[in-house]
Amino acid sequence: MQFKKIYYLLFLVFTFLGYSQNDAATILGLKKQFDNEKNELNQAKIALQIAEKINYANLDEVVFYAQKGYTISKQKKDYEQQVKAIQFLGNAAIIKGNYPKASQFFTEAKSIFEQHLPQNQEGLIKTLGSLGVIASEQSNYNKALEYYFQGKKIADKHQLVALQIILNNNIGVIYKSTNRYNDALKILNETQLLQKKTKLPGRGTTLTNIATIYEELNQYKQVKKYLDWAAIELKNSQDHRAIGEWNNNMGSYYFKTYDYTTAEKHWNAALSSFDKIQDQFGSFDTYWYLATLKKEQNQISLALSFALKARKLADATQVLEHQTKIEKLLSELYEKNNEAVLALQHSKKHQVLKDSLVNQENIRKMTQAEMNFAFEKEKMKHQEALNKANNKQWFWALGILILLLLFGLFYLQKKKEQQKQQLQLENQLLDYKQKALHLQMNPHFLYNCLAAISSYIMQNEKEAAAKYLAMFSKLMRFTLESSKENWITLDKELASLNQYLSLEQLRLKNIFEFTIDRSTSVEDDMLVPPMLIQPLVENAIIHGILPKQEKGNIELNFDVQNNQLFVTIEDNGIGIEQSVAEKQNQVELHKSLALNIIRDRLEMLQKNNNTEARLEYQPTNIGTKVLLVIPIK
Repeated sequence: MQFKKIYYLLFLVFTFLGYSQNDAATILGLKKQFDNEKNELNQAKIALQIAEKINYANLDEVVFYAQKGYTISKQKKDYEQQVKAIQFLGNAAIIKGNYPKASQFFTEAKSIFEQHLPQNQEGLIKTLGSLGVIASEQSNYNKALEYYFQGKKIADKHQLVALQIILNNNIGVIYKSTNRYNDALKILNETQLLQKKTKLPGRGTTLTNIATIYEELNQYKQVKKYLDWAAIELKNSQDHRAIGEWNNNMGSYYFKTYDYTTAEKHWNAALSSFDKIQDQFGSFDTYWYLATLKKEQNQISLALSFALKARKLADATQVLEHQTKIEKLLSELYEKNNEAVLALQHSKKHQVLKDSLVNQENIRKMTQAEMNFAFEKEKMKHQEALNKANNKQWFWALGILILLLLFGLFYLQKKKEQQKQQLQLENQLLDYKQKALHLQMNPHFLYNCLAAISSYIMQNEKEAAAKYLAMFSKLMRFTLESSKENWITLDKELASLNQYLSLEQLRLKNIFEFTIDRSTSVEDDMLVPPMLIQPLVENAIIHGILPKQEKGNIELNFDVQNNQLFVTIEDNGIGIEQSVAEKQNQVELHKSLALNIIRDRLEMLQKNNNTEARLEYQPTNIGTKVLLVIPIK
């Protein structure tokens, strides 16, 4: 069961507290002052005092008075009051799940801190942290990490321990979200021990985060232990979001240990906490959990009710991960409810959204952000050491010279290591580009297949639809699995080609026959780059066989020479020259794109493996012959 984990919101200018009767009297007095105040700057300050006193007891009222303070302070160029108002408005937008609006506010605050309030480093760190929270909750982990490391560099420099703790916690959450469990456990355990030592707030949230990692690792004794510790820390807390997330995770623990009654009790408590602060992000998780529980109990109507509420929140917050998993759940629920059309619709939406979650580039950027941070931190330390050395008396000159020599040797060693790391990153980047290119292959084939399935369903050809859907699912599963790899075994590639050709044969009413032959030198366990051959086979069908308007034939032959795989694709279609003459602009654009992608992949394969890789078109008397030469392992 995948779900979002807690993200600290302790960058707020206020905390998750209600207000007492004394506070209510104070607020009433401040409101009268606000109404009677003639000086606009004083009126802005009073408005922000009201927002701070109201806190989360009435979020809409906080926004009302913060907006008043923002409008006046911006007009009067009172930057200190303006950024304070922005923080109220931005945090309220985060809680309501309006991430574009929140991002707009905090980007404006960042600009003000950098240009007009450079002395307020703490305010800048909080702003960077809030931008990181926004990116995190939208699953843009590389961007979040970039903001956190920017803030951490400043916090480390000024020894701002409270902010260091918050940033470390959020970095740990991102490590967990990208499956770097050991790194996440290390930084979060260090954080909770520091919180215990300094008695700074938020330890309950950190302990809850650690529990979620152990849940991913299926270590349920550890999960219960850390959640029980977190309960002690949260016992007298009024932090409704932290309490809601704790109940969510405690409910998940009981669900996985088959105590469904207790699980539902905790999830209902979570909803109560999230409702108090209008937290759409946390409420989504809870509704998703409840829908999953009711599905497990075979109470499909109730499950659908909860799932539709979760979908409404996912659409409101536009969090891609939430939208992806709720579409999958809805598809499964409608299938159980024997509503095949709705199940298929949601399955299609889930697949499209799932493809958007491919994050190899995110991982590479995260790694780069970490390296940049580490390098900048090391450089800052060295610069501080040099500055201190310059202030020493003359009799330390010899010692400084020795230190400089040692530093020079250290720098040379570090430079060699950095060059090695750079080379590794370049190789990784080539791999990522390779994956990105073969992920671009043939998107229109997917829509053709789905259209064919829809057509069978509309024509009430249930057996044909079921057969086609089963074959299509198998091919899509292979495509998704192979997209994660740079090399796959030849037998898997041949199986996928056979599956693809069979699908097209069925879709096109047996307009062609095909054969796949190989020489005795070809072995099943040879490793080849995935999905290079299929687009060429597709071209043979679309540009060779279909325009012929009569029975066609496609032959695939595989041979090994000099540690290279020679693939020959031959069809008896209309041939290249006639095909070029008859092409329409749209078709030509698709073919050119596919061939360009293949050539780009071949160029990278040749560069990465120091061996020849090429593609040749060879016209014949009847049809077209294509030769593809690729490296093998």
